[in-house]
Amino acid sequence: FIEENNIIRLKMSDVNNISKINNDFEIYTGSPHYVKFVDNLNDIDIFERGRKIRYSDRYKKEGINVNFVEKRQDNIYTATYERGVEQETLSCGTGAVAMALSIADKYSDKSGKYKLNTKGGKLFVEFKKIKNTYTDIWLSGKAEFVFKTEFTMNKC
Repeated sequence: FIEENNIIRLKMSDVNNISKINNDFEIYTGSPHYVKFVDNLNDIDIFERGRKIRYSDRYKKEGINVNFVEKRQDNIYTATYERGVEQETLSCGTGAVAMALSIADKYSDKSGKYKLNTKGGKLFVEFKKIKNTYTDIWLSGKAEFVFKTEFTMNKC
């Protein structure tokens, strides 16, 4: 990673396959993601809708992260239901990458740069697309120190 002015930049894994499921997408970006495009993100119960997809017959055994995307002109708003946490989370790095690549695929956009508005802040995804492969993927966003602790271990 590269750190500049509290911005952390991470190199992500290449992505070779995006599957379309009706108007939605399934993509593996380090963990499995289901990306659903919606019209009004604020009206959606992320917990209920995300849980329904995550525990559907297709995904209940292994689980899947569920990402919701609303694209309004040049603004992208996102929300994520995360497997393992089994709840909505404020941001998800692999989810941001999954959403950015799904947007590029859905809109045949070759720009390779996206700013996503998550509930935890802004995340930026950059990539190159060569044929059907997304490569040189970078995720960046502001990092903020939130907790510090110390503990002492006693010998037994």
